[in-house]
Amino acid sequence: MARASRLVSWRRGFRTAPLWLAAATLGLSGCLATKGDIETLQFDLAHMQARQDSLYRDLLRQDRILLDSLRRSAQSTRDVMADLGHRITQITNDMKALQGLIGQTQQQLIEQRAQFERLQQERLAPAPAATTPSSNNPEELYMIGMTKFNDGSYSTARLAYEELLRAFPEHPRAVDARFYLGETYAAEEDFDRAMLEMERVVEMHPNHARARQALFRAGQFAEQKRDRTKALSYYRLLMSRYPTSDEAKQADVRIKALNR
Repeated sequence: MARASRLVSWRRGFRTAPLWLAAATLGLSGCLATKGDIETLQFDLAHMQARQDSLYRDLLRQDRILLDSLRRSAQSTRDVMADLGHRITQITNDMKALQGLIGQTQQQLIEQRAQFERLQQERLAPAPAATTPSSNNPEELYMIGMTKFNDGSYSTARLAYEELLRAFPEHPRAVDARFYLGETYAAEEDFDRAMLEMERVVEMHPNHARARQALFRAGQFAEQKRDRTKALSYYRLLMSRYPTSDEAKQADVRIKALNR
C-alpha cells in the first residue's frame, strides 16, 4: 500500500512536469512561438502523458504481481508451518507410545527372566528321595503303585510293585505288579529291563491272561528298540503258545508288517 501511495504521488508530480516545462519554454521564447510550435508542444506533451500513464500502469501491475506473490508465499509458509507442527505433534505422540511399549517390553523381560530363574532353580534342586510305600495290604500297595504310575511317578510306582512282590509273592496281585513293573521301565525307555520283566511274567504265570499281554508288549518294546529279530521271536512265541487269543491276532499283523 505504501508503494501504491508513492506511485500515485509520483504520477501526479510527473503529470505536472510537462506543464512546467512548457511554461518555462514559452517564457524563454517570449512571443516568438508560433501556432505550429504550440501544437508540436501539445503533441509532445500528450505523448509524454501517454508514456507516463503506460509506465504507471506497468508499475501498478508489477506491484500487484509482487503483492500476490508475497501473499502466496506467506500462505505457503503458514501451510508448511502448520504441517510441520502437525508432524511434530504426531512424532511426539509416537515417541510416547514407543516409550510405553518399551516399558511394557522391559517389564515382560524382567518377569520372564524371573520365571526362567525360578524354573532353573526348581530344575536344579535335588528331587525328593522316593520312599518305599509300606502297607500290610497287597491291594493297597497295588493301588498306590497304579496311582503313582498314572501320575507319571514311575520310580515311586516301581517301589510299590516291588514291595508287593517281596511281601506277597503268592498273592493274585503279584502277576499284575510284575506286569506293571515292566511297564514302569518301558515308560522310562529302559526297554531291556522292561522285556526282562515281561519274560518273567510269562515264565512265572504262563496260564494267566497277563502272559499273553506280556509277550505282545515285549514284542512292541523290541520294535521300539528297532530289534526286528527279537520282536519277531516274541510274536511267534505268542502265536505258538496262545494261537486263539486276541493278542495272537495282533501279533500276526505285526509279523506281516515286519516281513514286508
